[in-house]
Amino acid sequence: MKRHLNYEDNIFILNTRIRMIADLLLLEADEGLFLNKTIEEVDFLDGAVNVLLSSLLENKQIIDWDMQLHNLYDTAKRYGAVLESIRSGKAIFSTEKYPALRELMNKLSASSAERQKNIKENMDMACPVENDPRFVSVEELMLLTE
Repeated sequence: MKRHLNYEDNIFILNTRIRMIADLLLLEADEGLFLNKTIEEVDFLDGAVNVLLSSLLENKQIIDWDMQLHNLYDTAKRYGAVLESIRSGKAIFSTEKYPALRELMNKLSASSAERQKNIKENMDMACPVENDPRFVSVEELMLLTE
């Protein structure tokens, strides 16, 4: 039996956790207190985003499927930015300062990039009309009818 996932709430929670990590990586956090937990959390987020994506792709008939896919794409991009800050040396816990993190961060970054590509392809297939230059968005329509 499939379980019901509340995509909107789960995506919101993931975004909150990603923002928390992004903020932590900008501060002078103590390695002894936060390094292991932060890396554990970054790894957890990778799995959680994968679970939501798999579930969304299996349940294309849900209401607002395309909106949830778009929200998950934004989340995946935000997560990818956190990974990039760790890999590029911009974060307090960077691979420059902690070379032992390099292999894990490279693996997670590759996974994140592939996931973003997958989401983007599904978004393009879900809304091919939006990619048509003749398509008029709701916002444009509202401006035209004012």
